[in-house]
Amino acid sequence: ALSSLRTFCAGASDGSGVCSGDSGGGLFIKFNNAFYLRGIVSSSLVSNYLCDVNSYAVFTNALKYRDWIKSKGTVAVNSECGVMSASTGLIQGGEFSSRKEFPWTASVVIKDGAFDSSGVLVSARHVVTQPASVSACNETTCDPNALDRVKVYFAALRHADSTSVFNAIKIVLHPHLRVVEGTKMNNVAVITLDRSVQFNEFIRPVCLWTFSDNLSLIANSPTFGVGYGTDWSGKYSNIKKHVRVKLVDDGTCFKYYSDIPT
Repeated sequence: ALSSLRTFCAGASDGSGVCSGDSGGGLFIKFNNAFYLRGIVSSSLVSNYLCDVNSYAVFTNALKYRDWIKSKGTVAVNSECGVMSASTGLIQGGEFSSRKEFPWTASVVIKDGAFDSSGVLVSARHVVTQPASVSACNETTCDPNALDRVKVYFAALRHADSTSVFNAIKIVLHPHLRVVEGTKMNNVAVITLDRSVQFNEFIRPVCLWTFSDNLSLIANSPTFGVGYGTDWSGKYSNIKKHVRVKLVDDGTCFKYYSDIPT
């Protein structure tokens, strides 16, 4: 049931999936007519510097970090979160998204171009991402870069192409973040923006998951991985994309990732 794990696997296993640049983006589940953040893109298998999209990706279990995320700032109330004005088809392969689809998806850019990644808006002032999006990591810890280097973009169809640009005034990495033999543990960070986001049909926060941690109970719910990542050839697509994925039981996940943190 995966109820005790800090991470889990999901993917399409059909030649489409999350890859570099999608890290820090979200796995979203539509449940009770709203979208919830269920996972944060953490890592995927890489072969010859290309992501293996025929396998599965590892997601940080967002529920395990819900209280920590909430302690770093406000989260959106149910009346304003998880609402998407555009309808997404139940696709199986990676598809380009419209500006109205998954309006909580952020583009996180380090000013000098050292790393581009994705993030998730959870309130008017806070974005959840993964530490490598905003920090330099080694085998034991990650240190945030200077705040003035981190820019966050919203309502962008193309990566970092938006008039809704925000600066980071605070970045908090999980205190137990570790990189052990290439495996990232407690791989979550929260960015505080320099001002509040004005919600509209193009920019809106997602809801934090508050229900059961048993993934088998939601196995048939519409589930999407979203981000600004690379295509099958390893080149950045530069455009927000989404893919319909399925949740994977822990036995299957361990076959791909024997060192996955539990």
